[in-house]
Amino acid sequence: MPPSRFPNGFCIRNKSTLVLHVGTWLLAASPTAPLFSQQYSNPQPGPLPPPSYNAGWGETSSHPTTNRHMSAGELPALPPNAPTSPLVVGSGITGSATNAAPENGIEQPLSTSEWLLLMEPETSPLDQPVDPSLGGKPVALEGFELPNHIDMNELKTIDGSETGKPLLWQRTIPNPRYTIYRDRASIADYMPGDGEQFGWIDFQSTPYLPRGQSSGLTTAMGLHLLSGPNSVPLPPRLWDFILGYQARDTFADRFSYDIAANVGVYSDFEDSVRDGVRALGHAVGMLHVNEIWDIVSGVDYLNRDDCKILPVIGYSWHNPSIPRWRVDMVFPRPRIQYVLDGGQRLYTAGLLGGGTWDIEMPGDVNDVITYRDLEWLFGHEHITTEGNISAIEMGYVFGRKLEFRSGQPDVDFNDAFVIRWITRR
Repeated sequence: MPPSRFPNGFCIRNKSTLVLHVGTWLLAASPTAPLFSQQYSNPQPGPLPPPSYNAGWGETSSHPTTNRHMSAGELPALPPNAPTSPLVVGSGITGSATNAAPENGIEQPLSTSEWLLLMEPETSPLDQPVDPSLGGKPVALEGFELPNHIDMNELKTIDGSETGKPLLWQRTIPNPRYTIYRDRASIADYMPGDGEQFGWIDFQSTPYLPRGQSSGLTTAMGLHLLSGPNSVPLPPRLWDFILGYQARDTFADRFSYDIAANVGVYSDFEDSVRDGVRALGHAVGMLHVNEIWDIVSGVDYLNRDDCKILPVIGYSWHNPSIPRWRVDMVFPRPRIQYVLDGGQRLYTAGLLGGGTWDIEMPGDVNDVITYRDLEWLFGHEHITTEGNISAIEMGYVFGRKLEFRSGQPDVDFNDAFVIRWITRR
């Protein structure tokens, strides 16, 4: 039997072929066909049309652009004023709309990519006319270059951390090794006192470098507003002015050191301050045994009347397999910390507090006082991505004593508490 021919030249050689073509057309028009179920039912935002525009088998719908009713299974036609420039759709398909212009008054069906483009115009920077001067890229992407290769070292994780490195919550200390004994800090604290109990409000900075610096000159200042005891005529305020130098470094990837020398004036500045001039400093070395253990030893020269020099000795434990915990059992400044999410840390620490000052007593009598206490602190820190630290801590204060160089009897005080605000760099 000769093949059947249609007016447009389409040839059907047998009935089986005809049934196959008709069945394929019916399947494409069915609401359950891949054309509808995979492309037009996409719930994500973008150039895909909403379900109300999907005309399935036995249904009609209105095209949102032409407002023309479509028969079952029909795809919308492009209106006469459709753009004729090359277009880029969100799926990455490039095409032209010129072939969809009316021909002899009969609208021609759109391709799938052209129809999708008309449904949701301007919903994506990719759904824009291309500019030949930009190498065929959409105008919206002017100035943006897609690299052929991305170096793995330039990739970031979702929280901004570099790939292959700990997350931000783990990077609360840039180098987990114990390489810094003292660093720059600004401190404000309050310890209540009245009647026969000694207390103060304290504002001070420490004469040390920020964590990111290895050497340089340092300055510091302190103001201590005193309260009580009534039986001892102490001045209402004490001052600290300090100038110093600090250096620290790591060499051979095995040893580190932190040394500092300071000269300060500690006095009420009511009379001669000669006895208030003191030199202080420390020299501390660290042996990095491995990625878990550091051994710390050295001396801390306080030059106080109650304590001239203290040994610095202990160890630091920081296991990479347990990154949230860190233990710095280093006398005289032990500390244990636990890292929370979001750059937060909880810690407990010990501290020797107090100092020595030159003062003027009633009757123009010069004396030197030394206040000493021991503090057990609990604190919370927040660490920014730049490495700055802000903390608030509360502590139990015990072993409180006030001594006089002139030989007056020492004065002991009851235990107290302290609230402290700290910022570090």
